[in-house]
Amino acid sequence: MAGNLIACVKTRLKRANSIDDYAPLNADGDDDLLVAEPAAVNWNIIQERLDASGRIGIKEAKEVTDLKACDFFVAEFDFSKGTPLYAARRLPEKLSAQRLKFDQWLFKGGKLDAVDEGRVFNVTLGVDFLIWDGHVFVAEKKIFESIMNIREGMTRKRDEMLTELGGLNRFDGLDHLRTAIGDNAHMLRRATQVADARNWSDPQFLNDLFAVVTKYPEWGIQVSGGKIIVTPENGSGVLSLLNDARVESFIRHHIFDAVIKKPI
Repeated sequence: MAGNLIACVKTRLKRANSIDDYAPLNADGDDDLLVAEPAAVNWNIIQERLDASGRIGIKEAKEVTDLKACDFFVAEFDFSKGTPLYAARRLPEKLSAQRLKFDQWLFKGGKLDAVDEGRVFNVTLGVDFLIWDGHVFVAEKKIFESIMNIREGMTRKRDEMLTELGGLNRFDGLDHLRTAIGDNAHMLRRATQVADARNWSDPQFLNDLFAVVTKYPEWGIQVSGGKIIVTPENGSGVLSLLNDARVESFIRHHIFDAVIKKPI
């Protein structure tokens, strides 16, 4: 088992074309790894349970049913010197449905013996994310975010962002922005970008924002009474502007909303 896990990790690392920073929204990159700080993705909660000092609180699996009650497993590679490497993998859903529909037999010592299905635990070897030396290396972003419940954190950041924007007294109709974001995964990611950037905390950014909105009335965002008016129709545009993601092409001078930004 250990040899298979080690080979699996090596294979996944060799497939990586590059390493990029983890963000709420990343460009699609085949087999790329995304790196994030553990504190930013709640890994510390699991790390505390894996540390030697916290193992007392971990229930030992004695039956296959104990294993099947888990959502994911973590393999710890403890080197004689240096920092341990952790490899995490989500367990397949509906394990019972993945059993073969015909009898399973084990050929050993020249004989066929029936396999006791009650003692079979199905694992699809692979790596969803790795933890090493204070960094999280994400191989499967959607699975990783599901395991770590990233959606809950994005929802919290959405609420915090709206609260702080309301406290500025520079926006009207923020309820429309809340509705536009809602629980939609893509919009939550965009709201998280805005919350992480916190551009609104810079007075000069706000002054520039109001100036550019006034300059381009065709964007459908109005300023009235010293406030930007958020409507059911312009919520997406307001998010783009708050994220400083409305950009102009240097070549054809077209204006775009750059949902995914990469500094040059």
